[in-house]
Amino acid sequence: MKILDSNRRITSEEVKETPVLIIEEKDCNIFNGEKIKINAAGMIGGGREVGDGLTIFGSSANQENDSNNNNEAPKLKADYILKLKDKYSYPYIFMIYFEKETKSY
Repeated sequence: MKILDSNRRITSEEVKETPVLIIEEKDCNIFNGEKIKINAAGMIGGGREVGDGLTIFGSSANQENDSNNNNEAPKLKADYILKLKDKYSYPYIFMIYFEKETKSY
């Protein structure tokens, strides 16, 4: 299976058949107290909204302007930008993906 296949799409039927994953932090404050909700297509209300089954968590380095965006607002390359104390130059920290074959995250 190619997890990062740019043509991978999750159908609305797959979304209906799969439970929503809810992530809630306990001791740290990287989600600003928010509950993160993920369905089979990806993060509900995420920055990418591609429907590929990936939810990508990134750092503030992810928000930098892309030189090819013609002065438009920066495009998120992650669904959620983590609130991190340390400065990371790498834009992606981790991801959660939906496995179509096993219908699991």
